[in-house]
Amino acid sequence: MQEPGLYEIFWVDPQIIYADTLMTLIRSERIDSSRIDPAELSTHQPAAIAIRVYQSSCNVAVGLHDSSLRLIRPLLVRNLPAGFYRLTLHHDRFREPSLPPGRYFLKEDYCGRTEMATFSVP
Repeated sequence: MQEPGLYEIFWVDPQIIYADTLMTLIRSERIDSSRIDPAELSTHQPAAIAIRVYQSSCNVAVGLHDSSLRLIRPLLVRNLPAGFYRLTLHHDRFREPSLPPGRYFLKEDYCGRTEMATFSVP
């Protein structure tokens, strides 16, 4: 059992599965965590969402949504094998149109589950 406190997740031997100007998808066989001092916490959190595929494979769809949960842009639609994944969105590279300041969501549907992560554009 983990002690109470703040922990940082580490991706063990991550591999880049896909990368372009707007996003990066990494995969790892396993993840680990380590307790950290609160002073070491970064105030900047990237626009990212974790995907944990426990089945042998499943279809994964990730989309960028606005604060009203309207789809702005699909980011990923793929069948992924078992593993730990992290999709990081490079929202500062959106051009024509760029993302206006506000709150956004990364929404994922995979293996019969739906999860969301939030991020802000200053």
